Amino acid sequence: QVPTVVQSPTIVAGQQTSAAGRGDFRRGTLIKSMQYATNLGDVKVSRVRGDADVFTGAGQVQLGEVAGTTKVRSLGGPQQLGEMMGVLTGSTRAGDILVDSTRRGGTISTEGGTISLLYTSGPTRLVSGGGDITVRQAAAPVNAETTSGDIAITIDPESETETIPA
Repeated sequence: QVPTVVQSPTIVAGQQTSAAGRGDFRRGTLIKSMQYATNLGDVKVSRVRGDADVFTGAGQVQLGEVAGTTKVRSLGGPQQLGEMMGVLTGSTRAGDILVDSTRRGGTISTEGGTISLLYTSGPTRLVSGGGDITVRQAAAPVNAETTSGDIAITIDPESETETIPA
């Protein structure tokens, strides 16, 4: 399956943004996988029926539901991710990350912000360089670390074991 590739109206990373302005991308349902990159702009997609690969130099990323693997990278901006059915890799240098659920787990990191994960049913690694980490329900192993902030993880009542390092 060939991914849908959408190019933004901005110049490649590392160069100045063009005078044309922001590279905002808004869509409802995409029936294929998507790749999208922009230096400056928001990305808002309701549903992707394949994989999603998103990069923004500065801007907010909102993905409602992704059926496949999700990779979201931002140099600055918040991420709001809904139902992630495949493995999730989400990272931002500055901004909060909110994830409704990740069914196969993954890695979520921010250098300066909080991480809120409502549900995970796959092995998940969470790293914050300067903020709190909250997991409302973990039905799989979670590794969480922050340099300055609190960590709160609620273990799924159906889990048989739990390990909490000192």
